[in-house]
Amino acid sequence: MSTPFPKADITVLMPVYNAADYLVDAIDSILNQTFINFEFIIINDGSEDASEEIILSYNDERIKYSKNQKNKGIVATLNKGIDLAIGKYIVRMDADDIAISDRIQVQKELMDAFPRVGVSSGYIKLFGNDNSIWKVPLSNDEIKATLLFDSPICHPASIIRTSVLREHCLHYKTTFPHMEDIDLWYRMKDLTEFANIDKILLYYRYENQNITLKNKATKIERTNQRNRLVLNDLGMNPSQKELDLHFGFKSNSLEVNNENVILYKKWLKNLKSVNKEKKVYPVIGLENVIARKWEQVFFKLPPYGIWVIWTYFKNSDKIYLKHLNYLLKYTFNIIVTNKSNLK
Repeated sequence: MSTPFPKADITVLMPVYNAADYLVDAIDSILNQTFINFEFIIINDGSEDASEEIILSYNDERIKYSKNQKNKGIVATLNKGIDLAIGKYIVRMDADDIAISDRIQVQKELMDAFPRVGVSSGYIKLFGNDNSIWKVPLSNDEIKATLLFDSPICHPASIIRTSVLREHCLHYKTTFPHMEDIDLWYRMKDLTEFANIDKILLYYRYENQNITLKNKATKIERTNQRNRLVLNDLGMNPSQKELDLHFGFKSNSLEVNNENVILYKKWLKNLKSVNKEKKVYPVIGLENVIARKWEQVFFKLPPYGIWVIWTYFKNSDKIYLKHLNYLLKYTFNIIVTNKSNLK
């Protein structure tokens, strides 16, 4: 693997740390892509298992192997890969995931067709402890608007235009641990356009050892720190209650009750109003994202009783058929369950 590498259109960047159990599937899914002109940078971040042995067992001139003598962490390892990359585009890959066979081809075609797009991703399908599909917004305006709340780019399925990183001296940062991706996207927000593909590009392993799950305990704190930053950029200085509202009903930070449902609606309305004046995010894009967030809140409410649901409907501009259908199915399931428990 010491052979000089030809100029490649694509750099696939994959950090590896103690991933021996899954590494063969990940590497094979890249080497067997329909698009073949790429360099495959694999960086062993001080693994203590058989990861290095597995990597070295491959005899493919596209593999460009590098090793950290000690574990430096994901941010330092990704930044090392960015500096080594020779491809026009950098395709991210994790050592425990599996890429769809035409992933690189599909993503390259999009980037080639839209030269103003600097970052793109697509849908990912979970496997392991979950089998759901994670979807992302598709248009530039809604992707950028989503950055006010969440990451609109699936990091392990992302592709980045290398020139955007180089021209603006951009690297990953450790400012928000385990949120290095959304931090990078946010810093790129005003420098380039975004796009996503409505196609599954990756099978994403979702198990208990997943680093995101390991760091759930501090996720709210880290998210609050990032949310304070993005709200400051809107000229807002949020209180802790407002940070809880911004985080939404995704944790125990915000109790599900009538009062908080009303406050959440007011908070979303306020964000829309402030952005309309400041124009930090695309105005229509943010209005669409906020409308969707309010729609999605409903599906968390039925377990908390009819009055919370009534409060939601009372504060909604319109009632969606999907909400009524969901409520009927939920009520039916409760009745069936109660009957079964009585037997």
